Amino acid sequence: MNNSMSGGSARDVVQAGSIGSVSFYTQGHSALPDPSHWPLLRDAARVDPGVKGSDTLPYLSHDRGLELAGLIASGEHPLVLVTGSPLTGKTFTAWAALRYALRDHQVCAPSPGADLRVLPDLIRARPGSYALWLDDLTRHLGDHGLDHGLLAQLSSLAVPVVATMSDQEYGEHRFGSAAHAQLLRRARTVELPREWSETELRGLAESPNPRHLDALKWRGGSGVTEFLAVGPELWSEWQWAKRNHPLGHLLVRAAVDVGRCGYVGPIPEDELFDM
Repeated sequence: MNNSMSGGSARDVVQAGSIGSVSFYTQGHSALPDPSHWPLLRDAARVDPGVKGSDTLPYLSHDRGLELAGLIASGEHPLVLVTGSPLTGKTFTAWAALRYALRDHQVCAPSPGADLRVLPDLIRARPGSYALWLDDLTRHLGDHGLDHGLLAQLSSLAVPVVATMSDQEYGEHRFGSAAHAQLLRRARTVELPREWSETELRGLAESPNPRHLDALKWRGGSGVTEFLAVGPELWSEWQWAKRNHPLGHLLVRAAVDVGRCGYVGPIPEDELFDM
C-alpha cells in the first residue's frame, strides 16, 4: 500500500484497512457537547447553576433583578457580569434573570476547564437561539476560556454571555493582565449589595415560604442571602451534634442564649463553664 502526506510533519502514524471515525481531544480540557444537547432555559432542572438551595427556594428578586433581566433581553451587551461579595446571591439572581429573559433559548453551561474556543464552530454548524452561562467567570478564563476575541465571535452570532464574579476577583482581573482587562471592559456589570432594601424586605415578609420568614426574623447581623445559603445547613449540623457531640451542642446553645440576651463580647471561660 502506498501512503503519502503533504504539508506539515508526522510524529505518529497509524495504518489500518479502514477507520470508522476519529475523535481528537485537547489534553486537560473537557469537550463541549453538541448544541442539540443543550437544554432550554425554561427546563432549569436539567442544568445545575451552582445555586445553594436552588431546588427548594423560589426566586426572590433583588431591586436590580428586573434591571438585570432587561439588560440580558436587550442583547445590547455581549457580556453581562454580576458582581458582589460572597453570599450576596450573585448566582441565584443572575441565573433567575437569565431564565426570565431568555427562557426559550438553549443554554451552554460548561464545566470549568472546558475548551470554549470551539463554541463558534458548534453554533455555526447548528444555528439557533443560544446563551452562554459562566458561573464564577474566573474559572472560565485562560488560554482555552473566554477572551476578548471569543466574546466578539459570540456577539456576532447573537449569543449573550451571562457570568458571575466576586468583587475581589473582578478587581484583580479588571486591573490585572491586559487580556483580562480587555475582556472585562466589554462587560456590563451589575453589582449586588449585601444589604437588602426596604422594598425587598417587605417582599420577604409577604412570602409564604417559612424559610424566608426565618431569614427575616433570625438573620441578625448577617444578610438575607447569607442566612438562606448557610443558615439551614448550620442548623442541621447543630442538630446532628446533639446526638453525636452533646457537649459541643450545649456549648453552641449557651452561646446562642447569651447572644439573644444582648451580650456581644467574648465570654469569660469561668462563666462559660457555669452555664
